[in-house]
Amino acid sequence: MRRVAAQLAAAATLCIAGVRISSIGATDDLVLHLGSSYCLLWVVGITNAINLTDRLVSLAAGDRAVASFITAVFAVCNGGAVAVFVLALLGGLAGFLFLNFNPATLFPGDCGSLFPGFVIAASGVLCVAKSADRGGRQASVGDFVVGMADSLVVVAF
Repeated sequence: MRRVAAQLAAAATLCIAGVRISSIGATDDLVLHLGSSYCLLWVVGITNAINLTDRLVSLAAGDRAVASFITAVFAVCNGGAVAVFVLALLGGLAGFLFLNFNPATLFPGDCGSLFPGFVIAASGVLCVAKSADRGGRQASVGDFVVGMADSLVVVAF
């Protein structure tokens, strides 16, 4: 319970700092107006989805590296400064992935999976909020779908 409270506090800090999605235009006629609750749900959901996958060898680090790469590509295309931070995370994950292949000699633990999950979720919110086109939204939704699908596989098996 303390872990979820800490995640909610971190997500609330993002919202207070102004990192949130106010509205998403699904189509030209349909615009969904969202508040801070969507940002809270997004950040806590992706962070926990990535945390669940750290039990399997190299799955979490590989997924996080791919999500970081995709987010960095869209952040660079949109001229965002978040790309530098996400690329630094990608470098750390790539170095960790080398030690996490089967047979794994190093495991991420909670800190090693919660922090990258939070960074990926927060950068996804930034890409959606700052993106003029739908590319940032697609990258963030792609990160979300991959994380949730992997979490369902881990929980199911």
